[in-house]
Amino acid sequence: MADVFISYSSADRDRVSLLAEKLGKAGISVWWDRALVAGESYETEIDKALAAAKAVIVAWTPASIASDWVRSEADDARRQGKLIPILLEACQPPKPFDRLHTQDLSNWRGDVGNQGFPELVEALQSRFDGRVARPIPWRRRLTLPAIGTVALAALLFVFSITGIADIALRRFGADSFATRSSSQLTAGDAAQPQTQEDFKRVLSELATSFDLRTQRALTTLDRGSRSEAIIALRTLAEDQGQAIEGQMQRAASLWRQIGLLRFNESPSEAISALEQARRFAPDDPTILTALGALYARKGRLADAEDAYRRVLAQGAINGQDEGRVRQVIGHAKIDSGALDAAQREFETALELSRQSGDEYLEADLKVDLGRVDLARGDNDAARRKFADAKDLASALGYPAAIAYADLNAAESYIADGNYTEASKRLREAQLAAEQLADQFLKLFVSLGVAKVANRTGEHARALDVAKGVEIAADKDSLRLPALEAQLQQADALIGLGRFEEAVAAANEAATGYKSLGSASDLAIAKALAAAAEAKQKGASGEAG
Repeated sequence: MADVFISYSSADRDRVSLLAEKLGKAGISVWWDRALVAGESYETEIDKALAAAKAVIVAWTPASIASDWVRSEADDARRQGKLIPILLEACQPPKPFDRLHTQDLSNWRGDVGNQGFPELVEALQSRFDGRVARPIPWRRRLTLPAIGTVALAALLFVFSITGIADIALRRFGADSFATRSSSQLTAGDAAQPQTQEDFKRVLSELATSFDLRTQRALTTLDRGSRSEAIIALRTLAEDQGQAIEGQMQRAASLWRQIGLLRFNESPSEAISALEQARRFAPDDPTILTALGALYARKGRLADAEDAYRRVLAQGAINGQDEGRVRQVIGHAKIDSGALDAAQREFETALELSRQSGDEYLEADLKVDLGRVDLARGDNDAARRKFADAKDLASALGYPAAIAYADLNAAESYIADGNYTEASKRLREAQLAAEQLADQFLKLFVSLGVAKVANRTGEHARALDVAKGVEIAADKDSLRLPALEAQLQQADALIGLGRFEEAVAAANEAATGYKSLGSASDLAIAKALAAAAEAKQKGASGEAG
């Protein structure tokens, strides 16, 4: 875990990103980004990072003052003696934090040697070293006369090094400079005419540049020997490459942040932004992992697995993170019906979780392994794993794993026809879903309720619940619960004697499952469609 945790409002993400970057360059590791990928427990990961941090920076702004979450984290940090408050924007910190010394960075814009940043770094380093913070010498700010002196000196320096007249001539005669220089450098060479034209075009574009290093290199091209000119060309090529690489990294970072900010609010927009980020940084693990999670939500399981495989192939993640990636690969496998492959991924992830001491992931994986048994029809084995997972999660105080263990245990009881016990587990999972504000869990609990209603003959209720799930799932672009909702609607419509509608619902679900490559669910959808068609024919015969 990182040395420093930054608590902030998402409205201030850009400035916090700059702060985290500069602290990192000062040798201080930072945990700050709340845009966690699917499969991670949002609250749990934050609690772990808070507990592990040596210091907690709370970035006060009008937005963070209004955030209950930031206030809660600030209060935890204050009680633990870790709090280092800063002002990112002029404001009055809330009580009781207004009584504490707060480093003012409201005018700071990234200068590591000014505007309170050195004082912040020293405050952190002294805390880590267990010593009293040293005073930072006052730095002279440039006044207007000083700025004028510096500007004049810079102007004289540019003139002496490059020659202002040379630059002006090159800019206004870019084409003639390019023709002259390219012909001098390629004289006697067996260069193709097209190559010479490309060379001239590039030199002409560079001649209009305001970059000092570029103009120095062009002066060497104009006046130096051929060998000096080639060295200058190499310098230009390196500079241009670095500039392009820097632009690509910035573009990737901006698109990535947009994608992460929209991750839960608008999965489709998040995917679009992250795919743009991937154009500029195709192997970035953060981009690939977030895309994989969103693809899985959308039901694009092959794309999700490809993204995760690319992350694993890099070997650039630790064992704990690899375990979480393999867990989500296992989810994709189980959803596509590849149960043996899913089990292998979960077992590998379980071993990694134990090696890294991540008991939260271990509890999640015990639920996942129980799901494999459930999909195979071994309900007793599945319930043992769910009970084991619930015991571990209860000991850890991990409500999300407890809720998912109850949900899946309910599925096993539905399969066995024990609807009383299934309903009990669903009520417990529903309560947890409300407390956790977990929309995905809420949808699947509702689907469990619809299943029980269908099995006990309450088809009208089952139909209403399933329709509500489909609407909510479509709104959040969650394909798997939407398809399951269509199956439950088909089942309910058969029970209500609305066979034509049942056939349509089952066939729509079958089309969706076919596109996902989920053989087992596809078979269920086809069986429901066939049953509805048979009943429809029987009803037509009786009417005839």
